Amino acid sequence: MKPCSRLSEYCFLGFVIVALGVLTATLSHAKEVGENTGAGALVRPPISVIQGYSSVPQMINQVCEEASTQFYDFFGSGEVKVKPFAVIEEFNPRRNTVLGVTLADQMAARINSDANEVSSSKGKVVQTDQGLDGVIQELDGFLRVHMSGVNFKGERRSYVVNVEMSEAVYRALHALVVISE
Repeated sequence: MKPCSRLSEYCFLGFVIVALGVLTATLSHAKEVGENTGAGALVRPPISVIQGYSSVPQMINQVCEEASTQFYDFFGSGEVKVKPFAVIEEFNPRRNTVLGVTLADQMAARINSDANEVSSSKGKVVQTDQGLDGVIQELDGFLRVHMSGVNFKGERRSYVVNVEMSEAVYRALHALVVISE
């Protein structure tokens, strides 16, 4: 049996320390999740990651599809007002971009057609304020789209989609739009 060199002993000790740190973090997260699943727990919005799209319209379609499944059967038959998704950045105020306006436009069409489809099958007509709004943020090579909706009952639902950033998405994210009301 050969004696170990000091360098390999330090490497092994470093590995053990890192492994214990990861294990401790995993166990504390599992405990936190277990504590937060009871009544009155804070419910985090589901998060999806979209990758492998070939164009901005395809990416927008995938985001709308994902959101449509999360908000399906949530809104009533009345119109759902969708506000343009504002871009938030660290040093700039909220601003409207081509991507945020286009995403909101497509989301309005998708959500309203889904809401009318669900309500017509149930035979209910609801005429109250319902809305969906969101923000877009660029984080570490991903585009984070956070959507929040409120239905006719006053219930709220949120959903987050992370999109792998591409050059075309970056350009649409930084092309500013002026919205007149």
